[in-house]
Amino acid sequence: AHDTAGAGRPHAVPAAARTRFLASLAGIGPMGHLWLLQGQAPGLDDGARHRAMLLDLAENGDGVEFRNLRAALLLKRGGVLQAVRQLRIADQIAAGYPPTLFNRALCAMMTGLPDQALAWIVRYRARFPRDEQAMRLHFNLLLQADRPEKAMDELAGFLARQPPAQPLFLEAAVQAARMGRVREAIAYLETARHGQPASAIGRIYQSPAFREIRLTPEGTAFAGRLARQARASLATASAATGIGSAALSPARLPVDPKFH
Repeated sequence: AHDTAGAGRPHAVPAAARTRFLASLAGIGPMGHLWLLQGQAPGLDDGARHRAMLLDLAENGDGVEFRNLRAALLLKRGGVLQAVRQLRIADQIAAGYPPTLFNRALCAMMTGLPDQALAWIVRYRARFPRDEQAMRLHFNLLLQADRPEKAMDELAGFLARQPPAQPLFLEAAVQAARMGRVREAIAYLETARHGQPASAIGRIYQSPAFREIRLTPEGTAFAGRLARQARASLATASAATGIGSAALSPARLPVDPKFH
């Protein structure tokens, strides 16, 4: 790579930055197929990516993991149709390899085939019912299919085994509010209140979905409990670190392809 701001002087990517980039692609844990992953480093042209793929094939051989990983990398770059081709090859090598089921669901969703996406994610979740990202995708696909009751039933079953810090409690609360389920919406927020920052819950509670609920006696009582928690959280955070509660908001996790 070259530093365009430095008159063409060679620029070496810091080792730590490269490590972080590879980790962001492969996820936490041991990283196989390092040649293929390094071929995705920033600044590489298509020729360099192709050479990295050939080196990976020479070292590791072809297989379902290689094809799925390549499909996942293509999805990260927006190459949906190319990813579909890789996943079809993966199915021919080893049908039912779990990450390919998840990635097939993503591909179907991104190409406007929601029914196919649902079928793939149902197959994946039958094997991994506690996968949060799969539950999030399943939930959203059911909502898109205008099946909110089924979406809430699936999510309720998942959340029954989750701690209060699980972010999907907030999504469940919003959807329950949209469906007019006052007590259920507040119950989900109440659970989340025991494991998540008051600032994050407050933003959900002040959203348009809760406009009518805020006027109910149940909503008023919940607002009081949340306000007391927010004051306590702010006092604790300020005393410990000198920061306000806004810094405590959890990050939303995107639904990413399955690398392994």
